[in-house]
Amino acid sequence: MNRRGESIVNSRMRGTAWKLLRRLRRSEGQAMVEFALLSPLVLLLCVGMCVFGLGLKQYMDLCNATAIGAQQLATSGQLSDPCQYVYTTVTDAAPGLTAANLTFTITVNGTAYVTGASGSSVTCSGEASSFQQAQESANENATITVTYPFTASFIGFTKQTYTMSDTVEEVIE
Repeated sequence: MNRRGESIVNSRMRGTAWKLLRRLRRSEGQAMVEFALLSPLVLLLCVGMCVFGLGLKQYMDLCNATAIGAQQLATSGQLSDPCQYVYTTVTDAAPGLTAANLTFTITVNGTAYVTGASGSSVTCSGEASSFQQAQESANENATITVTYPFTASFIGFTKQTYTMSDTVEEVIE
């Protein structure tokens, strides 16, 4: 027995328990465990922001190129193939977009001259005379709709394909 009236075995067990508790209370590996638990979540968040930023950039490129194409269509005057001219203008204005994936719909005064065409099939040369007649009418509207597919993917893992679209209407001058 010790001075407090406890058995020596009891005090030794209590001392061992305190040592064990002190050892458990140490935080030497705590930061490493927290990093291991949170780093995948932070990495996923960063990758998601990058994919979203890429999609937003492509949408802004699409909107800008469509506006430039509509302006060119409204002010193009007498061209042999104004639709092909618009296609070339849009693809030149958006070099970050794959030209073969762009789909066009060109309408003047409610008459669709190109619908759902892409690539070299964006032409209205066969209907150029009626297109020019529509252009000669004052204050007619020219509308261009351009669509582009965006595939959200990361290192080959494709999650979903979205279709971005922009429509711009200009008054023919």
